[in-house]
Amino acid sequence: MLVQYMKRLCPILIFLLSSVILLCQNKQDYIWPLGLEAAVGDGILLDFNKKPVDISKRMGILGMARGVATIADRNGMLLFYTNGWAVANKEHHVMPNGLGLNDGRYFQEFWRGNWDFGILARQDMIILPDPSDSLGYYIIHKPFEYNPDQDDKPKFTMETMKYSYVDMRLDGGLGDVTKKDSTFFEGQFQSDYLSALANEDNTGWWFMTPARYDSLYYTWLLDEQGISLVDSQAIGPIAHLESFGFAGDARFSPDGSKYAYFNLIDGLSLFDFDRQTGELSHLRRMEWAPTDEYNWASTIEFSPNSRFIYIGNEKELFQLDTWTENLSDGLMLIHEWGELPELSESFFSLGLGPDCKIYCRSGNGSYFFHTIHSPDKLGLACDFIANDVILPNISSGAAFPNVPRFRVDEAEKCDSSITMVNGVNVFWRRDLEVYPSPASEYVTVTLPEGKKGSVNIIDMQGQVVWHEDNLTGTPQVDVSNLPAGLYSVEFVPERNEERVIYTQKVSVVH
Repeated sequence: MLVQYMKRLCPILIFLLSSVILLCQNKQDYIWPLGLEAAVGDGILLDFNKKPVDISKRMGILGMARGVATIADRNGMLLFYTNGWAVANKEHHVMPNGLGLNDGRYFQEFWRGNWDFGILARQDMIILPDPSDSLGYYIIHKPFEYNPDQDDKPKFTMETMKYSYVDMRLDGGLGDVTKKDSTFFEGQFQSDYLSALANEDNTGWWFMTPARYDSLYYTWLLDEQGISLVDSQAIGPIAHLESFGFAGDARFSPDGSKYAYFNLIDGLSLFDFDRQTGELSHLRRMEWAPTDEYNWASTIEFSPNSRFIYIGNEKELFQLDTWTENLSDGLMLIHEWGELPELSESFFSLGLGPDCKIYCRSGNGSYFFHTIHSPDKLGLACDFIANDVILPNISSGAAFPNVPRFRVDEAEKCDSSITMVNGVNVFWRRDLEVYPSPASEYVTVTLPEGKKGSVNIIDMQGQVVWHEDNLTGTPQVDVSNLPAGLYSVEFVPERNEERVIYTQKVSVVH
């Protein structure tokens, strides 16, 4: 009797324990502020606390040209974020003393003091909790130096590592920048490639960035004693000087065992990483093809299980299986755009979400994110879908937030029960068959078999110019009265447990 009772009880206990584990997960990367011109409502905010995920418009004063660092508390509530020039609190206002990060000639002369737009680098800043103070946070950042009148120097360099400090006790709990632009190391560094994760016993943070002129990788430890340089290993190949101006990424794997550095000039360097000592080892290399005018930026991201690395090089998306000793043998093409892709059709920045999906932003303005739904699966089973997530505002050609790997020692690196929707009624996108295009009088819409729902025609300003409910089959729509231009035709099923929206663009001419 007792055995039978325990058999019935065990699945319940397992479910409850797994629920508790998810509830206790560190959620400090659950809020993603993105987008430009937030003051007029053109910003975007992703909130992974909600199921499904909420993607909404973000008001405030900070825009992100490319880089953003953000931090929430362990329960996923936003604390503050920065665009590299200023620091905003959870109410999206600039903190006291929050202006003037990375101040200098580059900001004042080259950038002309436009602090509300943000820096152009994707991985030159990151926010780390202070191991000695639960209400203190370090912003680690690398400023550009501008040398227009020095013949012995390149025009742009990076010569210092700095930190700024935020105390969340101040300003009624909204936080205040109490220390700003404090230099803790001088050298020559590459732009981007700043990444971090917890050390082995979770008493501090490793953070790392590569040198510009040679094969050095600098590693620092932030612990209760502050910041200390631990090592400057000369372990990688010598970085090409040309790569300073090319976008690339460096990532620690979600399980903390690997470190990857990639750009289109230097190719991929993949290391093992020791979280006890901060040392890199077992370098594996993969060369990359030369760039061209349509293929200049690059991005990488690990899968949640740390086996695969996804590589985007503007026109193509690849999956790399790190279980192959010869890395080139594990490279597989997942998706390729046309020869001259639109600006919205590109792979500019990849980011692993807390929902176990990898999102991709394009290199310029777009109303979509691309998505890899099952990044732990081999090859095309990873389920990449282009233009998958419809956004409430246009997305600039920026990066996703640069955050540490927060759940390295947790059994679940992410929460796959989170699904995507944009706050009100935006769902996963699928293709809709609409013809002819261009059209002058009528278009025929082929709806998914067995589904009934509403059809909308939306102009490029986001206004619904035609709508009808309860449609099935292949309805014809009169477009003869619409002004010439490009429109989006959308079908939303009446019963929609899958949260899917079907769309297609159509051109109207007269």
